Amino acid sequence: MATSFRTLLIAAAIALAPASARALDGESCILAASKASAKLTRAGLKDAAACFKSASKDSLDACHDVAGCLDADRKGKLAKASAKLEGLGDLGAACIVRPPVGSAAELPTMVWAARSQALAMSTDALGVDAGALVGVDKGVARCRQKVVGAMGKLFAAGQKSFAKCLKSGLRDESIVDAATMAICMDGFSATPDSKVAKIADKLAASVAGDCAELDLTTALPGACSASGDVSGCLTARVRCRACQAISNTHALDADCDAFDDGSANASCSADDGRCNEAVSLCDRPFDQVAYATTHNAFSNFDENWAGPNQTHTLGRQMADGVRGLMLDVYNFDGGVFLCHGVCNAGGPKTWREPFSSGLAKILAFLERRPAEVLTLIFESYIDEATMESELLAAGLGPYLHEQDPVDPWPTLADMIASGKRLVVFTDDGSATLPWHHYLWSTFAWETHFSAAEPDDFSCADNRGEPANDLFILNHFLTDPIGSILLAEQVNHNPFFIDRALQCQAESGKLPNFVTVDFHEVGDVLSVTRSLNGLGACP
Repeated sequence: MATSFRTLLIAAAIALAPASARALDGESCILAASKASAKLTRAGLKDAAACFKSASKDSLDACHDVAGCLDADRKGKLAKASAKLEGLGDLGAACIVRPPVGSAAELPTMVWAARSQALAMSTDALGVDAGALVGVDKGVARCRQKVVGAMGKLFAAGQKSFAKCLKSGLRDESIVDAATMAICMDGFSATPDSKVAKIADKLAASVAGDCAELDLTTALPGACSASGDVSGCLTARVRCRACQAISNTHALDADCDAFDDGSANASCSADDGRCNEAVSLCDRPFDQVAYATTHNAFSNFDENWAGPNQTHTLGRQMADGVRGLMLDVYNFDGGVFLCHGVCNAGGPKTWREPFSSGLAKILAFLERRPAEVLTLIFESYIDEATMESELLAAGLGPYLHEQDPVDPWPTLADMIASGKRLVVFTDDGSATLPWHHYLWSTFAWETHFSAAEPDDFSCADNRGEPANDLFILNHFLTDPIGSILLAEQVNHNPFFIDRALQCQAESGKLPNFVTVDFHEVGDVLSVTRSLNGLGACP
């Protein structure tokens, strides 16, 4: 039997106060987080299985892989499940600060943790490319559909068992800390007559039946293809992903590698071979990749900013797939702040955020996502010494990439392996530090950023020389400020992808930083996937 989750966590358990009379919101948060995150992952697995079903019937539009299909969210179920998880903030501060047992992860982390498990389980079954969809043999597509679907059902059954135990333990106060919460994971160690065990048997039946006439190394070429016990191995992978999902949701810091199959053998790693969520990007130099980028990324509706350019927080943007952040930084009243021109206005709206607070969100993302390369593009009104002091104080020093303008850019895999995966650009022409790259000298060029209506867009260069390596495609409207209504006019395909491809053709340069307002409106993730050649559904 696999190692008890309780044993794995006691040493790392967070000592927290017992539940009290004022713990209702915290208890509600824990239960709701567990339920909502499980539903989100299950929705992703259903979508993945539906992709294979469509492929088997030759009715898939233009998706090339599971990641593209999940990004498309064709029935909107992932968005709906994500919204439920994000809605936990309505339960009050206890939900996102510290419930009475276990520390709740920040909501963007929880959303990412749940969404990522669907793709991770597909990867476990099909390999690091998460399975090509178009042009796959119908028998192989059906095998994959049934197996991934069964994995999703097994994951859901285990999560349901955990949630039932959790609810009971919180009600009778037998769960008072992280270690006692961990007892509920023992439901994954299924007894022969349990629902979890019965669904595990169905997974085995799918491998034995739906894939019976196939070469499993071709049909299921993932982590289990050479195991000798594919169904048993896939069951362990589900345990691995369930452990990671629950640990991330409740900030348990669990040793999931030992939990999945009882051995500390590196079988349950967060590293699945992808770079910025795609294995095919690993060998590409930094300047040959397109990155979804947000304009005035700090200014958002969720945090009640005045005149926001985004809907969601920095953390949520990065969790959703944004990999480039445009940030304005100012000195104000003796401190350093993120703000947009006006830092000192009062009233109920947010006009500024301490720079250190924004940098803490970026550090948290880099720590939790070890296979991601992130870019910061500063409109800077502080001197270089202050910028250096702020970034080092935030703990970002070890991540700072240094690029000599005369050297070719490293690949994403090289940057990830070195740990130097935070690229910083600035419009400060006096920048001299090796990691503080002045945008408009030899590094980048951009299109104009002052369009008021779609007809104002062009591919003409603004700042920087078109001969520079990196291309910033500004794709947002300002009239007189940005708004969701303006984003609705330009963020959708085919207008968006047509403009990106037109500017690529005219300039001969890949649009690297595809910059938008209100990133959740329209198709920026689909556009960047298409520019990267990864495929995306309409």
